[in-house]
Amino acid sequence: MQQYTPIGRCLRFLRRYNRYIKVSVIAIIALTIALLPTTIFGIPGLTPIQQRMIAIFVWAALMWIIEAVPAWTTSLLIIVIMLLTVSDSSLNFLKQEKEKTSTSLQHVSKIEKGDTLSIITKQEIAAEMIPTDASIKEDGILLVKHIAAKGENIDSICNRYSISKNDVYKETVTKKSPYMSYKDIMGYFANPTVMLFMGGFILALVASKSGVDISMARAMLKPFGSRPKVVLFGFIIVTAIFSMFVSNTATAAMMLTFLAPVLRQLPANEKGTAALALAIPIGANIGGLATPIGTPPNGIALQYINDPTGLNLNVGFGEWMTIMTPLVIVILIISWLLLSIFYPFTSKEINIRIIGGAKKGWRTSVIYGTLAVTILLWMFESLTGINSYVVALIPIGVFAITRIIKSSDLKDIDWACLWMVAGGFALGDGMKKTGLAQTMVDAIPFDSWPVLAVVLGGGVICWLLSQFISNSAATALMVPLMVAVGSGMQEALGDYGGVGTLLVGVAMAASFAMSLPISTPPNAIAYSTGLIKTKQMFITGMTIGIISLIIGYVLIISVGKTGYFG
Repeated sequence: MQQYTPIGRCLRFLRRYNRYIKVSVIAIIALTIALLPTTIFGIPGLTPIQQRMIAIFVWAALMWIIEAVPAWTTSLLIIVIMLLTVSDSSLNFLKQEKEKTSTSLQHVSKIEKGDTLSIITKQEIAAEMIPTDASIKEDGILLVKHIAAKGENIDSICNRYSISKNDVYKETVTKKSPYMSYKDIMGYFANPTVMLFMGGFILALVASKSGVDISMARAMLKPFGSRPKVVLFGFIIVTAIFSMFVSNTATAAMMLTFLAPVLRQLPANEKGTAALALAIPIGANIGGLATPIGTPPNGIALQYINDPTGLNLNVGFGEWMTIMTPLVIVILIISWLLLSIFYPFTSKEINIRIIGGAKKGWRTSVIYGTLAVTILLWMFESLTGINSYVVALIPIGVFAITRIIKSSDLKDIDWACLWMVAGGFALGDGMKKTGLAQTMVDAIPFDSWPVLAVVLGGGVICWLLSQFISNSAATALMVPLMVAVGSGMQEALGDYGGVGTLLVGVAMAASFAMSLPISTPPNAIAYSTGLIKTKQMFITGMTIGIISLIIGYVLIISVGKTGYFG
């Protein structure tokens, strides 16, 4: 029996229980933050509920970065913890804060007995008509409180005080619970953006199940012939096109499944093999940026950009593609040139043979037709009036009614990704709806920060984080922070395109992080083939990433100045 020294036993214990130790330490840190006195944070007006949201945010950030458990597990737990601690269905001993009451004024055309009316006018009113509780505000504005009697109407009130209808306001009392609705928190699982990705996953699932993806890949690669550099360009372009509408992970897996055997047949001294293998993850990562469903960071950014209670910019599927597709094309061309320089080909010819394809029959026709109609509806949303979230449900309905997908196929949907995105939305919206984001805006002098440093800094931080953790997790962490920062310096951001530029920059930067095998699933899949070395992936990924960040920010700032993102 092997004997261990005290140090050896300690190391063996740490290795064996590493995950549990990480989870426990992170939980202790979060609990400490949640239980500290609110005054210790130095944030005026911080409430216990907002303090709990800070604890949840810190807990999620550490869990995502350290990856003690899978990223989707952390996202799912975010929702569970929020339900138990900051919702109106949380534990009883945590429900310490009462409803907040606020009074607002609005123009009114109809009044009822007992309504409290505020009459605000600069006109002179006879002294006998002025109630004793009236007050004169600045600039000679007279504020009169009037309780409506039975039978009174707007005209009689106006005649009494010799004023116009524009001077009469009705007081509206709003009661707001400091807790989030548990229904709203649970609703993130069926958020419209989550449904958008669901539609994309169903399209990918059906294309893979039927062999349509292989037939399309064969047809798309055929025009590129057998010249090595042209074939390399074909690899990048075809992978990118698939990644626009299918998850980058599924795209990389599909392409490498039938191309890796071909690459292994190339001569051992062929440097271009690395270029062809790297073209797949590069095309998958960059191509996903072109559409809202190409990669989760795009959807996360759009959720905040189009939030009716927030920026409400109504950037649709087609509008996103109009800006991002040219950027993607430029970066793909640059990537192709760099790969050709870094890994020059020695072979004069490369023959690509793809075996398999779609089965003949009416189902295949339905799949092709539905795929085409769905993409067209997404691209021309402004013409049809059907938003992209609704369009995403059309293929699900068509494939279900035609029995192209069955209940047994649903298990193959990437639920982990959907839950990952849902948890990110819950975290960000929790900061907003508990008032934490606004409290941070009021407490921190964001408007004194260097504007350009903020615009670029958010993207660079997300890019660095995404090298080591899921790009979805990195974006879910950064976007709510950038919303808070942007809200505190809206005027200064005007020259750079507004808050929307910050959010688009973060999403864009996440797609450019591809320097390590752990950076993205496509990188990991490509690395697992044994055709790429870590050093090759790092040098190529860092070079393309830095160039892409520079070009990308020049574009989005230029476009943002037109008011497109803010």
